[in-house]
Amino acid sequence: MNKPQNIKTILEKKVSDLTAAYEVGKIFNAIFDHATLLNFFLTITTKALEARSGVLYWVKDGKLAEVDRFGSFDKGEIKKLFSVTVKRVEKSARPFVYDSLLAVPLIVRDTVIGVVSFKYDSVPRHSSDKLELAMAYANQAAGAIKNLELYEENLKFERLAAIGQTLSVLSHEIRNILQSIQHSEYIVDKGLEKGDIKRVGFGWEHFKKNSGRLNDFALDMLRLTKDRNPVYKDIDLNKFLEDIARDVRERASKGGIKLKFKSNKKIAAVKVDPQGIHGAVLNLLVNAIDACKKGDSVELSSRLVPKGRFEIRVSDTGAGISPNDLPKIFQIFFSTKPESGTGLGLALVEKTVREHNGKIDVKSRLGKGTTFIVTLPLGI
Repeated sequence: MNKPQNIKTILEKKVSDLTAAYEVGKIFNAIFDHATLLNFFLTITTKALEARSGVLYWVKDGKLAEVDRFGSFDKGEIKKLFSVTVKRVEKSARPFVYDSLLAVPLIVRDTVIGVVSFKYDSVPRHSSDKLELAMAYANQAAGAIKNLELYEENLKFERLAAIGQTLSVLSHEIRNILQSIQHSEYIVDKGLEKGDIKRVGFGWEHFKKNSGRLNDFALDMLRLTKDRNPVYKDIDLNKFLEDIARDVRERASKGGIKLKFKSNKKIAAVKVDPQGIHGAVLNLLVNAIDACKKGDSVELSSRLVPKGRFEIRVSDTGAGISPNDLPKIFQIFFSTKPESGTGLGLALVEKTVREHNGKIDVKSRLGKGTTFIVTLPLGI
């Protein structure tokens, strides 16, 4: 008969083991890869059960197949371990102890999805305790696998939904551009039919503009889906930004919008990918101008910030962005310009800045204006 002190020690050990199994179960649920989860389960369980070695089998195409081992095995042990314990556990869906072997099933939705078997150098003492602990770890792992399957299933549906949404937006945008191109063709045809050269010229210009839109849209999609390593070069930041401002000055002037550029004598050369940053800043400036009405202003400026970084700021006094839209502006296909926006511009800006190990922030108030702040390293 066990003495009270021995019973207390046994109970404390059992509580400690089950608590450890529970804590390990938390780790299981934090792993989102089947192979990693199974390897971790086998390793941690073999050690926790103080077994010499362990083997994990998985049901694949209706048959058990070995997927992982931990520890060393003598010649012929794997064959014995499989025939004596694993096949028995698979059929009965119950744990089994035989001589120096111990095996337990992994069960999901009343179905055996795997079997783990352990080898000891001798018959393990307190085998019932070992079995209970093995089942605790197996149940935790099976639960984690079930959660992982649900996660992967949800992920698959989310991806399918995202693909459907992408195709819908793509077809809508391309159809709009093609309709404009067809309208241009109609104008050209009518002009040729009536010998109206002015009308032909107008239709042709309209055609070229929309053809360019289609080309830009395709290129933007390629840039978004393809990772690009920046090609860094030393540039004079003031001259670089001034040239970009000059590119959009006419656009601003036509809308009665004042465009300001503030040079910064404290910043000389910086190292960036000129092509990528030029596109990002140009995009921000065009968006700022489009958000303004006659009498509003847009300002492009830069400044040094701590930790070897600098900022490029694009500010406007235009319409501003609603608080509901602000968290979504960098999402692909989201646009606050339903008539002319593709929803790719700011997504591309954010991608370019991220590729430069930088960050982009935005501050906006409805009716007061918006400021985009691009922060980049001075060098690589």
